[in-house]
Amino acid sequence: FLYFLRTAGYTNLSGVDISSEQIALAHDLGITEATCGNMLGYLEETPSDSIDAVLLMDILEHLENEELFDVLDNVFRVLKKDGVCVAHVPNAEGIYGMRIRYGDLTHERAFTANSARQLFRSVGFTVVRCFEDLPQVHGLKSLVRRVLWTVATVPHRFLLIVETPTTDLILSQNMLVSARK
Repeated sequence: FLYFLRTAGYTNLSGVDISSEQIALAHDLGITEATCGNMLGYLEETPSDSIDAVLLMDILEHLENEELFDVLDNVFRVLKKDGVCVAHVPNAEGIYGMRIRYGDLTHERAFTANSARQLFRSVGFTVVRCFEDLPQVHGLKSLVRRVLWTVATVPHRFLLIVETPTTDLILSQNMLVSARK
């Protein structure tokens, strides 16, 4: 992520990963701001109101309750006013969401849009939005995947709307959560 952010022109970057292999790969790509370590310890050492954005990609599902709240409390603390946290998490309401939830022995949980909003709001975030993790179009093959996803999910969406009159439906295996301080 740091590599692509740098490629996009961002300059004030830092990151932490528990995987020494991921850190070695980052360093091989010239990303020296990546450090190997525990995320909670890293956040606790970070000054308050000092970061514009925090990415928590495929992390929250691995945390037990106490650590989950400790991490998000610290993310909220280090974010500047109007800062944003973006998280990628397993979607418990996805058509095949349980494949992700139980596909990794280290997963402690999956989230629904409602539970994600509850979690982020409980630590102080004000605007929390959840998004379907749709196939991204970057060529003909991916365009076909996106069209097939859109068409194939229509019956599932219809049944859910009939049962529970809501249009806030996220059916992908994972979802993105955007939470603003």
